[in-house]
Amino acid sequence: MSKYGKIHPPRTLFFRNAVGEMKDDEGNKYECTTNVSGEHPIIQSKQTGKWFTLTWTDIVKLAIEAGVDKKRVRAKAAIKANKEK
Repeated sequence: MSKYGKIHPPRTLFFRNAVGEMKDDEGNKYECTTNVSGEHPIIQSKQTGKWFTLTWTDIVKLAIEAGVDKKRVRAKAAIKANKEK
């Protein structure tokens, strides 16, 4: 189970703004929206009707885990090589 976001049941009501629709490689369809204030992305599975919400704080945490703050190794090697010349 993910430590980020929250699953909501199919009949959960949200005031939301449409963003678009997506389809994954298996053909599953998703409705992409945000809450009215734009503070939270909201995804609905067209297969199950369930909703998934994610806060911006969770998005930042995911970005950090994915390596957004890590510097590129190649860039460091290139800088070091230039300094040695």
